[in-house]
Amino acid sequence: MPSKGAEEKVKKHFEDKGYTVLNRNDVGFPDLIVLKDREVRFFVEVKSMQKPDLRAKSQLEYHQYLNKLGFEVKYLNVNQRGIKEFKIDPSWEKTVKERNVLLTK
Repeated sequence: MPSKGAEEKVKKHFEDKGYTVLNRNDVGFPDLIVLKDREVRFFVEVKSMQKPDLRAKSQLEYHQYLNKLGFEVKYLNVNQRGIKEFKIDPSWEKTVKERNVLLTK
C-alpha cells in the first residue's frame, strides 16, 4: 500500500495536468461508485437507519462537490423492507451551510 504522501504526489501530478482526481479514502466520499460501459454513472451513499440522513458535514460537502462536477449522488436506505431512495433533510442542509461559509459561495 502506497504512503499517503505518495498518493498526494500522484494526485497533484494529474491535477496539474487538468484532471480531477477523487480519492475513495477521503472523508465524506460516497460509499459506492456505479459504472457502466466504462463510465461513472453515479455515486451512492448507503445508510441503514430508522430515519436516514447524512450525519457528517464532510459528506454533504463532498456530495455537493461531486454535483458541481456533474455527477449524481443517490441516497439509499437499506432495511428489512428492502432498498429505498431518500432525500436529504433540507433543514439539516441549511444548518450545515450556515456553519460553513465555504458552502454558501
